[in-house]
Amino acid sequence: MCHDGKTNVLPGYGNGGSTYEARVALTEISDTNPVLGMLRMGADSNEQVIMDNLRDLFNNESTNIITAPTPEESRERYQKMLETAKEMGADQLTEWANSKYVTLKAEYDKIKDNEE
Repeated sequence: MCHDGKTNVLPGYGNGGSTYEARVALTEISDTNPVLGMLRMGADSNEQVIMDNLRDLFNNESTNIITAPTPEESRERYQKMLETAKEMGADQLTEWANSKYVTLKAEYDKIKDNEE
């Protein structure tokens, strides 16, 4: 999104500019997967609690990792964060998502290809 002081616009073909060029470059090296957006957790579900805790862990530890005094210390802090994430249930959350993904992917493919 860009702002020119008058309007907010999404960078598009007609707008050009560095934001648009960056968006094109990113699109060329990344894949999108709409099915991932279809994974929904119940508000009070165990999966949502794990996800919230993992998000907090990331938000709290990412600054510590980035600001480590040496690259080695940064790697150590990152590994510690990964270990903590596993202890908090990251693997359980991955298993849950993988089990849901198969069904959702099949449903998405029907819609995407206009099949009944």
